[in-house]
Amino acid sequence: MARGIYLDALAAASFAGNAATEVDVVQIAKAALAARPSETSRPTELLLDGVAIRITNGYGSGVPILKEALGALRRGEVSDEDQLRCSLLAYRSAVDLWDDESWYLLANRYVELARAGGALPTLHFALNALIVACSFAGERSTAHSLLAELRAVCEIIGSQVPPYAPLALLAWKGPEADAVALIEETERDAVARGETMAVSAARWASAVLHNGLGNYERALVAAAWARSNGDLGYADWSLPELILAAVRTGDVEQAADALQQLAERAVES
Repeated sequence: MARGIYLDALAAASFAGNAATEVDVVQIAKAALAARPSETSRPTELLLDGVAIRITNGYGSGVPILKEALGALRRGEVSDEDQLRCSLLAYRSAVDLWDDESWYLLANRYVELARAGGALPTLHFALNALIVACSFAGERSTAHSLLAELRAVCEIIGSQVPPYAPLALLAWKGPEADAVALIEETERDAVARGETMAVSAARWASAVLHNGLGNYERALVAAAWARSNGDLGYADWSLPELILAAVRTGDVEQAADALQQLAERAVES
């Protein structure tokens, strides 16, 4: 039971990121590993260990365990209840490992299980995950349909629409005014509620938007911030944006440094 609670705690702490004060994600990861049983073979246990080890010991150290956990979850080797509980960390781990196939599959299953169980508060997280996955896959019509469902769910439960999905859609397509307005609103609200992952998302979206518009100086500033201060997923996604913006502005040194980091991530994954 305690290990299950650590899964929930890590998922929650990941949204706070650098804004966490009394207890942060590193402390929770260390506590989860301290409570580790002598043998861990269940996919949910492997997922928890992989995430915790990645946080405490570095990215590459957690990759083998996370790959094993994601493989088991993709094969459905857990109950629906356990699958639903660990889905948020599972799909985010797939993102961190650049495992697009697992990300898309697990996000789909996350939505299916939340719908089947009528778990509307969970469904709004699940829909957000799938919308971003569809955006990356170029399935924009599906993403917009899911976004309409997400808005309906949020209205029913009295919650605001999370910014992550709309940011992903607007960053690539625009309109520019709408994208800039959402980026600014997201940063302002995220700072107020202590959700630094949303700031990371906004800075990444800003880099994507301004690279697409040819505003390379602005893209460089946003991507550099996301790389240095952002959540792991958004920090990694910002590397290609940083490389493009740095090359276009003549900052060869920064581009080469970002390329080296991107290459290291590819090898470790």
